[in-house]
Amino acid sequence: MKILLISLALFCSSFSEKALFDETKPIEFNGYVKIDSRPCEGATITICRLSAEDCVTTIYELVTGKAGKFDFLLEPNAHYKLEVKKNGFVDRFVLFNTTMPGDRTGVLKPFPFEVQLSHYADVKEVPVQIASVYFDSVKNRLDYRIGPAK
Repeated sequence: MKILLISLALFCSSFSEKALFDETKPIEFNGYVKIDSRPCEGATITICRLSAEDCVTTIYELVTGKAGKFDFLLEPNAHYKLEVKKNGFVDRFVLFNTTMPGDRTGVLKPFPFEVQLSHYADVKEVPVQIASVYFDSVKNRLDYRIGPAK
C-alpha cells in the first residue's frame, strides 16, 4: 500500500474576474479533497463559525462528488473551522480568520486550496490541523500558514 502524505497545497492563482475588496462582501473559497493526488468522492465537509475555538454555528455541510470539489463563501471579520472527514481516513481541519482591516482597498480573488487525506494506518487517529488561512495586510490578500495556528 502506498503511503499517503499529509499535505495541504494552498496556492493563490490568477483569475480573470476580480472583485474589489469590500468588508461586507463574502469571501469565496474553492477547495478539493484528494487521496494520493486523486479526487476524493464521499468526503464530508463541515464548516462552522467559531467563538473561542468552539463551534458555535454550523454554516455548511456537504459531501464531495466525483471531482472532490467544494466551494463556499465566508463572511469577513470572523473565525471559522473547516473539517474534512471520510471513513478510514484521519480527519483534517483548517482554521480561517477572515478579519480584514476596513480601510484597505484592493483586489481580493477567490482562494483555492487542496486537502490531502491519509489512511489511519499511515498516521495517528486524531484530527490534524493542517493550516491556518488569514488576511495578510502587507500583501493585501489572503495567505496561509502550514500547521497549527500561532
